[in-house]
Amino acid sequence: MKDESALKALTFAPGVVRTDATDEVIWRYDDLFHAAGHRAVVTSVKRSVLGQLQTIERYAVAKQIIQPSECLDLSMPMDWRGQKVLRWQVVWSTLLHLGVIISPPVPAAVLMDYWRDGINKKGVTITPSAHLAGRAFDIGGGKNGAEDEFAVCQAAAKEISQVSQVLLERENNCVHTTIKGSVLI
Repeated sequence: MKDESALKALTFAPGVVRTDATDEVIWRYDDLFHAAGHRAVVTSVKRSVLGQLQTIERYAVAKQIIQPSECLDLSMPMDWRGQKVLRWQVVWSTLLHLGVIISPPVPAAVLMDYWRDGINKKGVTITPSAHLAGRAFDIGGGKNGAEDEFAVCQAAAKEISQVSQVLLERENNCVHTTIKGSVLI
């Protein structure tokens, strides 16, 4: 792992689990953020399946889809519109329907209308986040949203061959970067 004290413009939020693959790109991003005179925070890198499920829970509580005392698990079934599904899948699909971009903890079909890039993803199976493989990271936006960070990340992606995707997650107030070679479970 690289020494994070060498970063000039980026910092890591407490508890972020880093990987060598993301460190390489984050340090390149740091140079570009520094050159742009912009500071930002890396809010997430590697997550476990449980961590991804807990992230879904946090957004669901914030959107009042579930109560703060409710916990999701991967195996809790429920009847939903005449079919047996997993409860977390309904919660996750509701988030997508409301515009919160978030990947599932395991491959799952979207249960509700979810429009992305002009296509309704209802019924489409979405793969887990590259965060689970430690090949993605999020950079948090400031009070004005993540627009400033997105502009720097887009420019960085053009210069850094390892970057496969940069996605502005307005609802999450962050910019998600995926690194090529992601291994999805």
